[in-house]
Amino acid sequence: MEKSTPVASSRAWQSKNEWVILVENIAQSRARLASGIQLAIEKQWGNNFAATLQEYAASKENEIRDVCSSNYQEFVDSIEEIHDIDRFQSELTGATSGVLSIHDSLATCYTIQKHIDDSIEKLQQCQRIAALAASIENYIQQGKLFHALKILEELRVEIAAFRGRLFPQRMSDWMHVAMKKIKEEAKRNASVWLEEIRASSLSIGESAIHRLENQISEQYYEQDILEKCSPAPGTGAGQLRQFMSTDTFDCVQVAPENLTAVVVKSCKNIEALVQMMFDYERYLNIDDWGEWVRDDTIEALGFLNCILNEMIDQHTDLQVSTAVMMGTNASFLACACDRLEELVKVQTEAWEASTYGYSVSNTLRGADTQLVKPCSSRLLLSKAAAKKKFESTMTRAQDMVCELMLKKIDELLSSFYYLNWTPSAVLTQPDPSMWDLINYLKVTFAQLGQLPPAVQEAVHFASCSYLAKSLEQILSGATVKKLNMEGIASFKRNLDVLLDFIESVPIAQLKDCFVPITHLVDLFVSGAVEAFLDPLQRDTRKYSHLSSDTVSAVLAKMKDGKSSSKAWGATFVHAPKSIFGARNIRK
Repeated sequence: MEKSTPVASSRAWQSKNEWVILVENIAQSRARLASGIQLAIEKQWGNNFAATLQEYAASKENEIRDVCSSNYQEFVDSIEEIHDIDRFQSELTGATSGVLSIHDSLATCYTIQKHIDDSIEKLQQCQRIAALAASIENYIQQGKLFHALKILEELRVEIAAFRGRLFPQRMSDWMHVAMKKIKEEAKRNASVWLEEIRASSLSIGESAIHRLENQISEQYYEQDILEKCSPAPGTGAGQLRQFMSTDTFDCVQVAPENLTAVVVKSCKNIEALVQMMFDYERYLNIDDWGEWVRDDTIEALGFLNCILNEMIDQHTDLQVSTAVMMGTNASFLACACDRLEELVKVQTEAWEASTYGYSVSNTLRGADTQLVKPCSSRLLLSKAAAKKKFESTMTRAQDMVCELMLKKIDELLSSFYYLNWTPSAVLTQPDPSMWDLINYLKVTFAQLGQLPPAVQEAVHFASCSYLAKSLEQILSGATVKKLNMEGIASFKRNLDVLLDFIESVPIAQLKDCFVPITHLVDLFVSGAVEAFLDPLQRDTRKYSHLSSDTVSAVLAKMKDGKSSSKAWGATFVHAPKSIFGARNIRK
């Protein structure tokens, strides 16, 4: 049956006339109308083709009429729905016209607000750039060229991040001018420094030549006098040479290599002068010779003390090592006063006993009865006064050591104010500014070994206490405006490296100077700030060195800072103590 149906349709199709098939093809495609009419004319189907075409049109019209009759109500409903849709659309347009107008206004306001925010952001960035430029100008005027160059690098980064064309171009031109100023100022300072060195070298050379000429003149003069004098008695001269052959400064508890050569040479010259003066006195027999020798010796020592003080007064750029050396020299000279006084006393005692009938030791030991010299016309200078001057100079130099260290610490800590205190991540390594500070302390502490132990400890504790207070001021002061937990964590990393170095310093309890700043940082890292500020929950034993005002000041700076959870936890890496060596605490 399935095979018979296609066969029947094929036969029905073959039974149709050709013009009927042509009409059906034309009805399926209008493009075939012209070619179909031409084909009907060529085959002379005109009447049959026209009749068939009319019959086909009439049948299709009847089909349309039947479809319209059967679906009339649906057509009517569809037309009414179309009218309702048009009406609803008109009503919706009228009802939403105000909302759309407001939406357009809001979109316009949003665009304007975005432009305003962009303008404010650019203006703030311009203000930061202008502030950096002003800082560079101030540092150049103050002669702090390194700080100016460092801020110039920060300014270059800010300008690179600025979105614009005219302002970055103008600032780039200004940066070239500022760099040129820094180079010119550095060249000028180097030239001035070289000129000063040249001038100093000229004066030093002249002094050396003058000293050499004086030594040669003294040698010729001494040789001439000795040739004209008769030989000294055997016993007295032998005892004198035996006494003078010993080192005058053996009793001084200072190693000669730790002293300035000119100080040692000056004391030896004074010793040689005393030797020569008593050699002359033995043959000239001058009245009051012992007092003359004593006064001249003390005057020479006083002249040395004046030279040390003049050097301190005339140089404002002394280094710590220079101040330490001056204090050591003054201590050496103070001890030399006792030794030279003893030398003069021993040399003059025999002469005064034979000349005036009594010994100078009676006066020095505070005897009840004192003999008056018949020809004394001079007031004796006080050895104690000369020694006191040297001790005063020594104290002044030691105080200057501490002052120079505090001044240098201030200069090194000034770079901490320009660190990024609101970073997006915790530093993986300590900041270079902290390494500069540690290297300075390491070198400076090593130069304090020539000072007395008590003075060394005083300088260590004074500098570390000042450093700890300055670090606390950086966090709580007004210079740093904003902080976040990443900044606190980075600061803790720097502080841990500093404390590891302090532990390697051989001074007992030196690390206790940093207890307040350590407690402050640990409090914020532990997240117990709110509990500390609550009087009912505060642990006074754990954070006994902290004040609520300091904690509140630091907390106020962290309100605007955004912190990441990465800043918490065991992410802090302590510097290995092998960097600074083993600790050897001085008891």
